[in-house]
Amino acid sequence: MKKGKIKFSVVSLWVKNLDESIHFYGRLGLFEENRNDTSEYSFCDMKLSPSSDFVVRLKQSNVIGEHEGKISIEFTADDDNGITHVDAYEDLLLYGFKYVNVEPHDMYRGVIFNIGELKDPDGYCLELVDYDEDRYL
Repeated sequence: MKKGKIKFSVVSLWVKNLDESIHFYGRLGLFEENRNDTSEYSFCDMKLSPSSDFVVRLKQSNVIGEHEGKISIEFTADDDNGITHVDAYEDLLLYGFKYVNVEPHDMYRGVIFNIGELKDPDGYCLELVDYDEDRYL
């Protein structure tokens, strides 16, 4: 994987109680950047510093118990340097990521949401998420 090909920009953590989690991460030194609600969940973006472009997004589902304990990493391909999402997906495949709920033609449109997972020996799962702004236009 070439350096800078994929930019990991957001780690999303599903939490039980958003207010308590904001307080906890604030005590660890993270700054509250943005707080909002969607129809599915409430969230708060936390940053290591006000100028940081890396975000820890705390999410609380509107459905009790749904998504609880899940972690996802959102990334973007380095389009400015000619790297496409296809290049990023192929590299992730070479490094052993398994794509889930993806049709082959979806990989080339750049609109995949849950694209891969890693499982540790205890069965805990880390999901990779591809964030495509065009999907939400």
